[in-house]
Amino acid sequence: MVVIADPKAMARLLDGRFQYKGSYMTGLWVDMKLTAVVRSGEVTVLPTTYKTMPFDLEQLRYVGIEPAEQRIIVVKSAIAWRAAYGPIAKAVQGREEKKVLT
Repeated sequence: MVVIADPKAMARLLDGRFQYKGSYMTGLWVDMKLTAVVRSGEVTVLPTTYKTMPFDLEQLRYVGIEPAEQRIIVVKSAIAWRAAYGPIAKAVQGREEKKVLT
């Protein structure tokens, strides 16, 4: 559950269905269920009901965010992100954690 203290921060609320268009699983429909776009200042967060591996830029484009136009993108993933985000990244900063974060 996500509690949004400032109702003005809620930019969009979507059904969470989009289609992969990248190099992996192209054409497959994905359902993240209820998905929100929350903005506060210069930070935009995409909370979803169901987790989805971040290996396709369409996950952000679907909600109106063009990944190549973002200054910073933070993705929680071990390696799945590289195929999609690697080509548009000017720099990558990895972080290894000993504990699994949820």
